[in-house]
Amino acid sequence: MDREPLEILRTLSETGSLRQAAKRMHKSQPALSAMIQKLEAEVGFELLDRRGYKARLSERGEVFLDRARPLLEGFERLEDLSRSLVRGFEPRLGLAVSALYPLERLLARLETFGALFADTEVRLWIELLGGTWERLMEGQADLAIAAEPKGGSSHPETLIERQWLTQVALLPVYGAQSPLKDCQLSDQALRTQPQILVAETARQGPQGSLDYLKGAPHWHVGSFEILKRILLDGTGWGSLPRHMIEPELAQGRLVAFETPSFGVQYLDLYLQRPAQRILGAAGLTLWQLLLQDKQSQEGAPT
Repeated sequence: MDREPLEILRTLSETGSLRQAAKRMHKSQPALSAMIQKLEAEVGFELLDRRGYKARLSERGEVFLDRARPLLEGFERLEDLSRSLVRGFEPRLGLAVSALYPLERLLARLETFGALFADTEVRLWIELLGGTWERLMEGQADLAIAAEPKGGSSHPETLIERQWLTQVALLPVYGAQSPLKDCQLSDQALRTQPQILVAETARQGPQGSLDYLKGAPHWHVGSFEILKRILLDGTGWGSLPRHMIEPELAQGRLVAFETPSFGVQYLDLYLQRPAQRILGAAGLTLWQLLLQDKQSQEGAPT
């Protein structure tokens, strides 16, 4: 079964007549009729209802075309992919991003990238702690935006090429309805309420968190958004990125605090890629687009 007769059926369905279909496809009407008749002989039933002034799809023809549409779309995707590969574009890119990174900044860059490389599929993972590094080193991600504590990376520079992007401030906070609002804050006072932690997303190796108070009850949640919601409801305390909670801090719905053990924690975010992996045109463009976001509230690491 050839592709072209299927294209004719789809165009006929869209235009409403063989004449208009022939015009759109830059072919003669008799040529289209002949190809449809050949397909009808192949499938064993009439695809067109020719009883009226204009030939149109028969009921069986409609059902047949519905099943053929995914095949036609698949052919078009293969053609797009072939063109991309010929031009040196990657058919897909994996990007692992720390949940600490401002999402609106990331989405703006991905929108620009999508307009330039519509044929490249992007696989995006939002990870915490070792999860970002794990995606990169296992080969699932081609690029990563990963967090590192002050003091630098523990990963060999021979394995990873990295560029500093920004610095994120993690603030210890509790909700305005929390019992902590009536306490003189200390580590001991904090131990009376659950510490809400966003859990490590790495599947291998030890599970950790960004901070940890020994002796306190601990709740582990899957995202900063869930952590924030719990705190706003008046339960527990935890650390959240400043850029995620600025409105709530200004409104007094969340309260930042410090104790001898807990204060503002600064984490540097780096754009990373395996040093030995060669990126194509799409990957290099995404790398450059993400580097345009170099900025910091606190300044680059020295």
